[in-house]
Amino acid sequence: ATAAISAASLALAVPQASAVITPKTMTVSPVSGAKESAINLVTAGQCSEGNKIRVLLTGTGFPNDGYGMTGKDAVESKVQGANYNLPLLESLSEAAAAQDPVATLSGVYTFTANCYQGNFGTTVLDAFETKIYITDANTKAWASVTKTTTSVVASKRLLASGETVEFTATVSAAAAT
Repeated sequence: ATAAISAASLALAVPQASAVITPKTMTVSPVSGAKESAINLVTAGQCSEGNKIRVLLTGTGFPNDGYGMTGKDAVESKVQGANYNLPLLESLSEAAAAQDPVATLSGVYTFTANCYQGNFGTTVLDAFETKIYITDANTKAWASVTKTTTSVVASKRLLASGETVEFTATVSAAAAT
């Protein structure tokens, strides 16, 4: 006897494509350092889905799909208040030396903390992201790209309560020091 398989039962076996994930923010601690400095990341919130988190590094000299800067850790082991505290296993110098060929640190690097379900999960369910840039080509010193700037603006006329005013700013990594 042969078993008939319906189209509906086949559809259940096919993994569903994940939705596009818009990464939330992370901060870098310290906000600047040397290539040998220990780096710690703190997420702005927790994974909305998933029970594992892993940090990947991308940028010049590193794989496009990222170089693992942490293991795939249980999220409950990383909780710090309403956020996750993610100490990286390697400095930038150590991570660069692990590449083949050895990565020359330059430009902007992105740390992405991806949330997964289980040890073997490969679908990214949620994510956090931050960037650093190399500030000195010789020493490979780095700084966080995230900067907060407060500006005071004077108006030539009195604005009505609730009136919308638009401001435009241009920021480059070199100017963000």
